[in-house]
Amino acid sequence: MDRFKVAVEVVVEKDRKYLVNLRLPSDVDAAGTLCFPGGKVDQHEIMDGVLEHVAAREVLEETGIHIQNVRYVYSTTTLHGEQPVLFITFLADYASGEIVPQPEETAGVFWMAPEDLRKDPRTPAWILETVLRCEAQ
Repeated sequence: MDRFKVAVEVVVEKDRKYLVNLRLPSDVDAAGTLCFPGGKVDQHEIMDGVLEHVAAREVLEETGIHIQNVRYVYSTTTLHGEQPVLFITFLADYASGEIVPQPEETAGVFWMAPEDLRKDPRTPAWILETVLRCEAQ
């Protein structure tokens, strides 16, 4: 039986806008679509508060932004190919930093208002669901 991989997604809020990544055209998962920063828990990350740690690490690595006030929004499971994945979504506040996109990780990073995310054709349905859940917090 396959074990779940664990991954986090982080919705970072600043001035009523969310920090958004544009997936690389070469990305095997939803290439060219908008997403929130996030990533997997690494095997060596054995600690208390590991999910919050991974949330902060992934946002910083992908965007150059530091976060604070990380809070749970929801969790879900899915299959990534045949690999089961547990996704945990967090909402966090901007703390500091300037956007510094990592070209090996993303095609772009920017702040978008929720209403602009709703109108953008690059926004997948699951991101719209995440926005609704964050707005309900």
